[in-house]
Amino acid sequence: MTRSLRAVFTAVLVWLLMLNSMEAVQQDTVTSTQHVDIGGFKLLIHMMGERQPAVIMDSGLGETSRAWAKVQPLVAEFTQAISYDRAGLGQSEPGPEPRSADTVANELHRLLERAEIPPPYVLVGHSLGGIHILTFAGLYPDDVAGMVFVDVKDAATFDAWKADLEPEVYEKLFMGFDNYYANSTGAPKSEWEAIKHSIGMSNNITGLPDVPVVVLTSTRLSEQEQQWGLSPEVIQSSMRAHQRLAAQFPRSTHITTEKSGHNIHNEEPELVVNAIRTIVDEIRNQIGMERF
Repeated sequence: MTRSLRAVFTAVLVWLLMLNSMEAVQQDTVTSTQHVDIGGFKLLIHMMGERQPAVIMDSGLGETSRAWAKVQPLVAEFTQAISYDRAGLGQSEPGPEPRSADTVANELHRLLERAEIPPPYVLVGHSLGGIHILTFAGLYPDDVAGMVFVDVKDAATFDAWKADLEPEVYEKLFMGFDNYYANSTGAPKSEWEAIKHSIGMSNNITGLPDVPVVVLTSTRLSEQEQQWGLSPEVIQSSMRAHQRLAAQFPRSTHITTEKSGHNIHNEEPELVVNAIRTIVDEIRNQIGMERF
């Protein structure tokens, strides 16, 4: 090898080593998992990506931050993406009971403050997580820049089913859920008890922010959902509940999908990511790139 070729080879090798080093540093910078004390107990928060607005993901009943494994890395490509374990789930310590939506929303607010994640946020909630982010928006409207609801199932859903279905059909459906969670323990059981307590109570949250919102609804029944007693009539009832949810926001978009069951974020993650990206882009266009 001539001296000139050796010099070129050495330069390329050094450049590759530097590039790998920079990528490793970048990965360390944009990915972080912490256990944050929010006042007597710690919650796990998993952060990926950079830039604002931060996207905050809240999982369904009894589920952890792992539920967002297919969505979070994709969102982190264009903004900061954050998932967390609610109290008593995953790697988070138990919190006070009852596990009401107000309690969860306040805990999430303290978590974001103490983790130094600046608002405003784009909130994303799947299933039970929907009532958590809706409650958060009512309590802290100035901290919310946009929202994505992923096939919400909460007490308002059960209210809709009770109003739309024959009494015996609703009772069988409700008892299926109740019997299942009666055999669970810890936070999943507590979260179900919070839903039961809220059934029949008004869910009219006031003071919601005027922000862009996307509501995603699944119209396909998975095999597991059919085993739970869900039917096309139940899906139509859920659809109407989601339409009422969207109507609370002047700038809302309601999207339905036949490709996914209840877990849209697992079966069709690109649909959730695209909804988030649409809202993030709108926020950046409104406020200006200088901040985000």
